[in-house]
Amino acid sequence: MNAVDELKRLCAQLNEDQLISVIDSFTQLNKELESKKGREFTELSILSFVEGILITLRQKYPKEQRISELLKEVQSRRMELDKKPKMSYLER
Repeated sequence: MNAVDELKRLCAQLNEDQLISVIDSFTQLNKELESKKGREFTELSILSFVEGILITLRQKYPKEQRISELLKEVQSRRMELDKKPKMSYLER
């Protein structure tokens, strides 16, 4: 997922190295759930997590434009996925 890689690079540049392991753990956990929950559910979950981290980083680094740019991209993609019709449990 491109947003995750960009976030990890951004965290490294901001010396927020502790966040990188948290991001890796969360994404790995969600990828393991993909076969049960579906790809879109997993992607939406990861994007929501990334969005939360970016909002926190934006408060900590208000002048860092890269955070705001990535946040806009992530929010846009998450909103696209949110608008897609959901499958019911009976359809699977």
